[in-house]
Amino acid sequence: MNSRLVKINEIKNQKIVHGIYFCNSKDLKKTRYGDDYIVVTLADNTGILNCKLWKNIDFYDELFSSGDIVSVKANPL
Repeated sequence: MNSRLVKINEIKNQKIVHGIYFCNSKDLKKTRYGDDYIVVTLADNTGILNCKLWKNIDFYDELFSSGDIVSVKANPL
């Protein structure tokens, strides 16, 4: 598979996003039903992207922190 890194301003029409971004913020939150999720703000030189992680919360909460450079593979909705 030949994938290229995607800038934030190019994400609109992508089926799967591969990129390297700066994590501006990361907050662990709870839904009104008590389920955990993570709100993440990612940035690159083209913009800022607000994201939510819904699965594997314990794993991702330990994996990276605010201020880290992160590699992302995701399906934009």
